[in-house]
Amino acid sequence: MLLQPFQVRAVRVLEGYWDRWPVTAGFAGVLTEVQRRRGQALADRADIAADAGADARRVAADASRRLTTLPERALLPTALGNALRAGELSAGERYGLTTLSSWPRIFPQVSAPLARALSSARDMLDTAVNLCHAFLACTVLLLAALYDEPGRWWLVALALGSAAVAYKGAVIGA
Repeated sequence: MLLQPFQVRAVRVLEGYWDRWPVTAGFAGVLTEVQRRRGQALADRADIAADAGADARRVAADASRRLTTLPERALLPTALGNALRAGELSAGERYGLTTLSSWPRIFPQVSAPLARALSSARDMLDTAVNLCHAFLACTVLLLAALYDEPGRWWLVALALGSAAVAYKGAVIGA
């Protein structure tokens, strides 16, 4: 409850908005290039698989689905940031709207079932982000507590793996 006012900031950190911090600004450029290459590899896989047999069509469909989480422009350094940005860009473009500026005006007009579904999706994203940050904090604490316990490093790996699973849940929720 104490961290609720920082929820937007917690999501933005995992989205990859790191350009305000000098230490992470350079790292963001490297990760953005990784995301660009990942998108290019998915596009290449979809093109190659589309020309082959039935199993390859399944691979092409999977690659095409994964490509929808990458915005065509303005890549961010993380998968979560790119999934959210792709949704922001595609939601209003077909109507000539910028989603971020028009959404506060549209949301009061949506039906109650749609509002509940959107609220549920946002809650799922916030929960996954909070779990990811909590497991990352546990990883740091375990690193400090177990620095001289070589037999207990599996706990650090477990905490880090749990953070990765929570992050993947956030990307899926986005």
